[in-house]
Order: sequence, then structure tokens, then C-alpha cells
Amino acid sequence: MVLAGCAPAEGCRGWSTTLTVSVEGPGSGSVADVRLCSGDVCSRPEAITPDGAPTYPLARDEDGGWVFEVGTEPPDEATVTVADRSGEVLIEREQPLSWRLLGEPEGPECGWRAQSRTLVIAVPEPRGSVFGTR
Repeated sequence: MVLAGCAPAEGCRGWSTTLTVSVEGPGSGSVADVRLCSGDVCSRPEAITPDGAPTYPLARDEDGGWVFEVGTEPPDEATVTVADRSGEVLIEREQPLSWRLLGEPEGPECGWRAQSRTLVIAVPEPRGSVFGTR
């Protein structure tokens, strides 16, 4: 039996785009957690979700930013949530995201790659705080 088929000679190498969220301003010392959601995909502190739901893996960089791996198809907008150590939400906002496309680094069948970017969020002084931290 002879089988014939058609497929690209090489598989597409993977890549991933990241979104780094950094916080600044008088309330930045109160920030303990940043979360990112777009559609049904949200960041979670666990690397592997027990229910198998899609997630944005999260890491911290050397400057204290929250680095979200948004994969090969980064979202056009996301909800960014900034919380303090007790879990109280300090800021939650819908954030449009624009991505600079870098081309098709692995060939025309492997899709466009977006340049990783940083989003800076200004955090105001926490309400009722004399010292600016909780």
C-alpha cells in the first residue's frame, strides 16, 4: 500500500510574545498582584491549571514587573487587574493592546510574530492610607 500526502517539509518553530506590566506612582508599593484576562483566558498563579483551562503563564522580571506570556496570537484588548496583599482590587481596567508585527520569521506558513511590549500602569495613593502602603 502506498500513501501520498502533502505537508510542509519542516515544522514551524514556536515562539511566544510577552506583555510586561509595570506599576508606578504613589500607590505602587501597595501592589502585590497583577492579573490579565482576555476572553476566556486569564492569568493564574499556578503554572498548570487543575481544570485544564487556558491561561497566560506569569513570571516576575528583575525590575519587579509582571511578565505574561500571551502566546503566538496576542489579544487585541485585555482586562488588567491590580490588587494589594489582601486581594483588594486597586485598579481594574479594559486595556486596548496594539502590537507591532515583526514579520513571518519562520516562513509564510508559520504566521506573524508580534513584538513583546511593556504596559505601565499608574497606581494612585491608596484610599485611607497615611503611609502609602498596606
